[in-house]
This record gives sequence, C-alpha cells and structure tokens, in this order.
Amino acid sequence: MKVQNIIADELDKKAQFDEQCKKILSDPQILAYIVKSCVKECENTSIKDLIDYFIKNPAIIGEEDISVSGAKIAYDVLARMDSSILNSQNKVGLIINIEPQNDGYPGYPLTMRAIYNNARLLSRQKNIDFEKSNFGDLKKVYSIWIMCNHAKMDDGVIATIGYDYKEVGRKYENYSKAMLEFIKKRIKKIKSDIDLSNIILLYPEKQYDENDQSINGFFSLLFTNSKTSDEKKLLFEDKYGIMMTEEINEEVFGMCNMSGFMINEGKLESARKIMKNLSLTIEQTLDALEINDYDRPYFIDQLTDYDTI
Repeated sequence: MKVQNIIADELDKKAQFDEQCKKILSDPQILAYIVKSCVKECENTSIKDLIDYFIKNPAIIGEEDISVSGAKIAYDVLARMDSSILNSQNKVGLIINIEPQNDGYPGYPLTMRAIYNNARLLSRQKNIDFEKSNFGDLKKVYSIWIMCNHAKMDDGVIATIGYDYKEVGRKYENYSKAMLEFIKKRIKKIKSDIDLSNIILLYPEKQYDENDQSINGFFSLLFTNSKTSDEKKLLFEDKYGIMMTEEINEEVFGMCNMSGFMINEGKLESARKIMKNLSLTIEQTLDALEINDYDRPYFIDQLTDYDTI
C-alpha cells in the first residue's frame, strides 16, 4: 500500500469523524448535557429547560468568523445563550463553542489555539453585541475542547484555562476595617467582570467505565469501541435520560464503525501501516508523514515498541 493511499484514507476518516461529531454535539439533548456539566451559570438549570432552549435556539455548525481579514475561523459547534436561561444575573449572555479535537498533535500548542479562538469570539462582539464603550455588555465565552486523540497519561483529565486577577504591593495594614471590606468587595467585582473567557479541555478515558459519572464518562461512552451502538443507545437513555433519535443513532453507529480510528489512532495508525507494509524505520516513517519536530518525541515514544516487533 502506498504512503499516499494511507494518508488519503486517514484524511477521509478524519473528515467523516469530524462531521459525525458536529452533528451529535449540536443535538439539543447532547448539547444540554454538555452545557449543564461544564457551564457554571447553568449548573442549576434543568436539563429539560436547556433542551427546550436549544430546540428554539439551535446551535450552528461550522459558523465562519471573518472579522479579521485573511484569518478566517470556522467554529465546529457554536451556541448562544441569553440571560433568560442563565442562573447568573451578572452576565448578559453566553457564547458556547464546542470543538471535538481528533488530532491531539497538530504541530502547535492547542492551548494557544483555544486562547486565540476565545479572543476572537470576544473581540467580534464589537458592534454586534455591544456598541461604543459599553464593554459591560460583553458576553462570556466558553470554549469546550473534547480531546479524542490524546496520550494515555491524560486519560480522565479535565483542565481549565481562564483569566485571573492578582494584586501585589497593597499595604493592608494601613486600611481601616471598613476600607478592607470595600477593597474585598471591589476585588470580587473585578474578578467577576474579567471572568469572560473559559476554556475547558476534556480528555475522556479510552476505556469506558460505567462508574464514571463525570462529563468525561459521558464522552468515553460516546467514543468507546467496547460498546455496540445498541448498547450505547440503552446506556444513554437509562443513565443520562437522552433519547437517541434516529439521526443521532445513525451517527453513533457510524462512529462505532470508526472507533479504532477515533481513539488514539489517526496518524499513529498510519505510521504503523507504513512501517509494516514498507519496512521503514521510525524516522523514515515520520519523514514520510511529514511529522514536525514539535510532535516527534510523542510518536517516537509510541512507535518504539512497535518497531521491535
């Protein structure tokens, strides 16, 4: 099998996986569960209310951001939430971006890309969600990244990135009790004001654990290859109260057929095929796949044992 054919097959599977993921994650029931689990402003909102909201206000798949000339971004799943559905009275609304990330090693730090995407989602609100200097009307942005293809050491990890406010040099001993209380309230208000960008990185376990009640357990069930689509359907309905529609069930079935690719395969599987079929060394294989220097240590580590078989 030629290297070009292996790479073409990988790209085709990746495109299929991406489209199936977007359709599933934009479903009102699935989206409601994700938001309920990850967005603190909705933690006390019922799943039913969230589902009803997203039925009336559906998420958009592949919305393009052309606010910066020559730097177009396509957001995988983008949802907007207004204050009517939020528990917090301090926010005028939320923008929720969900990014299923199949390539965990794209050649650049994904955390920096996530920060950049959130900055764009904030800055493009100018003259759309607020005008002039009414920065108090900025909507908070959540960016939820589902890392489908990650190193085993990250199994089960939930990581968060956000803004923080710290002070140095303030001489608290010089203030009265009343002034200290005022400063305390002011700092709390500042922290609330700057809480505008939250990034959540989810690393689902590759082996599904029925005792895992976290959002990672939810995605582990979605992506696992240890359950058939019918078994997943029953578990989603019994455990999470999610009724699998015919369309969603079809996408889940398609993902089951591709699960070997979805979970920790992709480029690694292509590398293994090349090494086996063409008898290339690890370095020659990585050269053929054009793996950059940033990602090579990971691939070398994963392929070393395979090279000795």
